[in-house]
Amino acid sequence: MIDSDPRAQFLAGMDRAARHWLVFWTGHAHQQEALLEARGHALRALAWCATCDGSLDVAIDLALAMHGHMMWLGGWHEWQALLWQLFARASVAADPERQFALRHHISTICWRLHRLDESIALSEENQRWAISAGDRPRQLQVAMGLAETYLNAEAYDRALACAEEVAALAATLNALAQEADGLIDAARALLGLDELAEAERRLQRALSLAAAAGDVTYHAKAQLFIGHAAARGERWDEALRWFEAALELVASYGDEVGCATIKSHIGCALMEFGRWDEARRLLEEAVRVHRRCGNLPAEQLARQRLRELETRRAAAYHTTQEEAST
Repeated sequence: MIDSDPRAQFLAGMDRAARHWLVFWTGHAHQQEALLEARGHALRALAWCATCDGSLDVAIDLALAMHGHMMWLGGWHEWQALLWQLFARASVAADPERQFALRHHISTICWRLHRLDESIALSEENQRWAISAGDRPRQLQVAMGLAETYLNAEAYDRALACAEEVAALAATLNALAQEADGLIDAARALLGLDELAEAERRLQRALSLAAAAGDVTYHAKAQLFIGHAAARGERWDEALRWFEAALELVASYGDEVGCATIKSHIGCALMEFGRWDEARRLLEEAVRVHRRCGNLPAEQLARQRLRELETRRAAAYHTTQEEAST
């Protein structure tokens, strides 16, 4: 018998739509063009399910399936608002695992947007749950997020402690890629603490682990921060080579935001060689991408580097003019 209640029919239709797009999304997880075409339909189904009675679990599952694609596209503020809307319902009606996953994704967006206190609070709540559940993989996931957040807050001692916890937990789980990430984040903290030699030692170990794991993401991350360490030592030729190697890898898996971040660093390195036009082009591209995503801290850094470029370019020009007149 067909339900004659229009509201019930509508809710059932939304539930079917969400389930359809969940199956589609999980079946096309790495096909970005197909996902782009389907995104509008899936978002409409998700938005309705997020606000209507029923369908909470399938709505959360659809949001979790879509998360990587939505972060890749940008528009982080709007996506986070939808996740918060889901979480408001999940906190009283969903199972703990789904609550954990939503908190984790919201926390990740928070640190990317430099809303660090929010990110830490969400991660610490997840940490308490994971420890009480004896869930070491989720403890690892939380520790990775906390290390990144403390690095963004420039709380290097706390970041180092979290990163070393990541490396230790990952080693017990035989998770080579995550162990590499722990070593990379520990090295970043050590750079903040002016421990260059130890940072470089850990980065080389991370590079080896990422290669052994066959994980291109962490391989690129290791290359990027080896470049940072070289720059810290004012070895600019070496830094530029590592940055460009990292950019090639990140471009290979289509991470536009990651590419923009690396281009900002390459632009900074190119200034050391007086390659002003190349540096400006890369920095302007970084500003454009980060502005579209709502990544204000990264956008501000690229803009700051553009101002530095103009100042240094003008100074170099005046020096050349003075030398020519003497």
